[in-house]
Amino acid sequence: MKPRVRSLDPQWIENNGQPALLLRDRLGLLDGVAVVPPPIAVLLSLCDGTRTVAELRVAFELRSGIPLTPTDLDGILNQLDQVLLLDSPRFAAAYAAALATYRAAPFRAPALAGSAY
Repeated sequence: MKPRVRSLDPQWIENNGQPALLLRDRLGLLDGVAVVPPPIAVLLSLCDGTRTVAELRVAFELRSGIPLTPTDLDGILNQLDQVLLLDSPRFAAAYAAALATYRAAPFRAPALAGSAY
C-alpha cells in the first residue's frame, strides 16, 4: 500500500493560537472541513503515492524528527482514511455513492443558494 492524499484545498490557519492546516473538500464528501496539526500536515505532504507505509514512516521521522511505530502510523493512516482524506477504496465508494445520489435526484438544487445570491 502506498498512501496518497486525494485532491483537497489546503490553507494554513491559526487554531487556538497554534498553526494548523485547514483542508477543504471541493467534492463535499467531508462533513465540514478537516483541521490537522503541523506534524500531520508533514505526514500528508509525504503521502503522494510513491512511498510504502514503511518508507513513509522513515521519511516522516527524517522530515519531522518524530519517531512513529508501525502501529501508530497505521492508526493515523486509518483515521485519515476514515475521514476520506486518502485516495482509497473507501473514498472511491463514498464518491461513487455521492455521484449516484446526485444523478438520481429529480432536480439539481442551486449550489450557492443562500450563500452567494
